[in-house]
Amino acid sequence: MNLIDHNVSFNSEESSALVGVGATVSTIGFSTYHKFRNGEEVIYKTNSHMAVGGLSTDSKYYVSTVSTTKIKLHKTLG
Repeated sequence: MNLIDHNVSFNSEESSALVGVGATVSTIGFSTYHKFRNGEEVIYKTNSHMAVGGLSTDSKYYVSTVSTTKIKLHKTLG
């Protein structure tokens, strides 16, 4: 395996409708295909913007894909 840097940005402002955080919807949406895979380890960075509720900047998370444009992040791989 090779480590490949993959940077994807998204708009986390409420009005963007790309981020849903709550009891039933906790997703991050992208306007194009995100290219993430289930179980992929990512580092969440806010780049000086407001953090998505429940996520901490510069922290490690694991991806579960919801669709080609939507993901969820989890603190553990399981």
